[in-house]
Amino acid sequence: MCATFQRELERILGSEGMDTVDALPMPTKCHKPSGNHSSIHSDCINKAKQKYGAIHIFRSGCGFGEEDRLPNDDRCFLHTERLCFYMLAERDIVDSLLLDGAYLLSSGWLSRWKFYMADWGMEREMAIEFFAESARKLVLLDTMVDKDSQRHLDELADFVRLPSDSVPVGLDFFRDYIRARLV
Repeated sequence: MCATFQRELERILGSEGMDTVDALPMPTKCHKPSGNHSSIHSDCINKAKQKYGAIHIFRSGCGFGEEDRLPNDDRCFLHTERLCFYMLAERDIVDSLLLDGAYLLSSGWLSRWKFYMADWGMEREMAIEFFAESARKLVLLDTMVDKDSQRHLDELADFVRLPSDSVPVGLDFFRDYIRARLV
């Protein structure tokens, strides 16, 4: 799974007694969806195939293209969502927030927001323009795994001069999502 959700996945696996399941992070692509990351993902999958009997790959449409197809191996299972946020909360909730002009955020992404701004080459004024063109507000889907999430949200909101809100989604939906696919 994308490294953005590493803490959530580890918390779920730890609380469910799934000690035979390891949470291996895939490189995050959401801040740079274009470009070919295929070899990075292939390397992760190939290393996992050497160690594990089954590999479940959870990903979203954040830039995965044809070059990122699942390897032809009956031990690999692909679970894809158009948006990663559909793994954290009901589609109706996510879609409603998006229709309302929300720029959705996860705790994992927020914890690295300064890195992403720098990597995008966005000085503050450019970030203000960019976010104003695509969103009316920032909304954190808060899984409650990072005690610093609200502080990160406040910092980013101040940086891009947008109002912010936090929707406490917790881990129940994500836990059910993962559990249903590992069976």
